[in-house]
Amino acid sequence: MTDARFLVVGQGLAGTVLVDALLEQGESVHIADQHVTGAASKATAGIWNPLTARTLQESWRFSEFMPLALRYYENKCAERNIKPPRALPLLKVLPNEHSLEHWNRTAETHGSSCKKSNGLPPSTFRNQLHMGPFYGWVKGAGHLQVAEFIEAARLDYINHGIFQDTRFESAGVEWAKHGGLKWNGKTYEYLILARGHQERKDHCFGWLPFKPAQGELLMGSIADLQIPFIVYSGGFLLPMGGHRYLLGATYEWDELSPTPTEKGLQQLMRIKDGITPLNLQIEETWAGIRPTVADRRPLIGAHPANKNLYIFNGLGTKGVSMAPALAQMLVDHLLRGTSLMPEIDIRRFLGRYRRSTIHT
Repeated sequence: MTDARFLVVGQGLAGTVLVDALLEQGESVHIADQHVTGAASKATAGIWNPLTARTLQESWRFSEFMPLALRYYENKCAERNIKPPRALPLLKVLPNEHSLEHWNRTAETHGSSCKKSNGLPPSTFRNQLHMGPFYGWVKGAGHLQVAEFIEAARLDYINHGIFQDTRFESAGVEWAKHGGLKWNGKTYEYLILARGHQERKDHCFGWLPFKPAQGELLMGSIADLQIPFIVYSGGFLLPMGGHRYLLGATYEWDELSPTPTEKGLQQLMRIKDGITPLNLQIEETWAGIRPTVADRRPLIGAHPANKNLYIFNGLGTKGVSMAPALAQMLVDHLLRGTSLMPEIDIRRFLGRYRRSTIHT
């Protein structure tokens, strides 16, 4: 007899969505998490954007994933009495007239999220948005307050007695000979690790091709600006109500710091200067390490040598739009035996695993 069928470790966005999906199926779940400095979910902007930055094509499976995500977030935000996700227009700065022509050609294709543009910013804000003369509107963007969403879920889990505020070490897991495990004095059938960038340092899944990137963002106020849309120009300016804005985000691949840096702050202020000439009063800064992957696809599936050990990770910068659909895919795989998509299944890296075992 197990204490719960599933133990999920990590209560960032990925872990939260996965636990909710399991509970929705009537499964018994415990979740373990302890605050870790630099966790990506606690420092994410929570923006969803249907477009890839460079090609202007739709992000991977966005039109398939996002409707499910919105239903899930709206239902859970209402259930937990927090602010729902909000749709927001996104104004993208284009570097030149050639880019504007490309934008408008893309806008004419069926299903494009680009709105045909005359290249001009809204005249009301023309003197407040310090950018070039070429712009395009993105349809279908929006924002979820991820930190608030995660905290509300945590309180819910605590109230239901399924949350453990405990540091997890994989070395502390006792695996049963015929399946299942024991950890922290309790028994489970499955262990699912959803710890973001921390996973790259653990022997269980450290062989996977994580390519983490540090990101920094800040909250501040701009007294003379009040825009009802997101501005994207090498970074973003996201309205948070009144004259408060979220500004981000940086990308650092080499020097991964879990806390804000002076270099990051300078980069953020350059982003701000590229968007608006108005003064910004800094209120708070954050840093997080994103669990991005070399091939830019999630890392989901069973450990090659342990059918009771799973990973749910690598959602990167598209976690808000992808997490609910991917969690449902994993739940269907666990409960009904359906196959995972090859693009997300960690079996695509079996060669890396085999090579890692040779050197251990």
